[in-house]
Amino acid sequence: MEIVAFDNTPQEAREQDYITSGVFTKKTDAGDLHSFFDSYTVPSGLTDYEVRLCLYLHARKKVISERLSKKKKGELKVKWQKQLEDDYHALEKVREDLSLICGEHAFSMTAEEIAELYSVTAVTTYWPVPFPRELLRSPMTRDSFNCGIYKLVNTLDTLERKVGLRR
Repeated sequence: MEIVAFDNTPQEAREQDYITSGVFTKKTDAGDLHSFFDSYTVPSGLTDYEVRLCLYLHARKKVISERLSKKKKGELKVKWQKQLEDDYHALEKVREDLSLICGEHAFSMTAEEIAELYSVTAVTTYWPVPFPRELLRSPMTRDSFNCGIYKLVNTLDTLERKVGLRR
């Protein structure tokens, strides 16, 4: 199979091509397509079907990510709250450390409030749905795009079963 590289036109021109093609039906589609590829560049030369597929997969990925992030946040909060409630010295050390950021308010924070703060902070760096390397290639090829989409669909299917979205 011949490898065909997507072209290297500037990001704005690619986005404009997709907008003018009529494939975007909602105001959020351009942003969602960009979000699908995370902070990476959206490849040019995608067919209308491929753009729609990316938008569909982005919606699935977003629901799964939100569900898994919420679950992870809850687990971390319970873990940290228990640790801080069980170890008074650790709680005081954390309050002291937080006072550098929060000032005197930190000394009145409960173990639950601190655990909530820590869990929210930790989840911001949590990527529950890994993005296949094939979709990060530059330049993107048809083969790498197809392979990456296949891997992503399999991952999404597995994660949907895990979080109870699909049986």
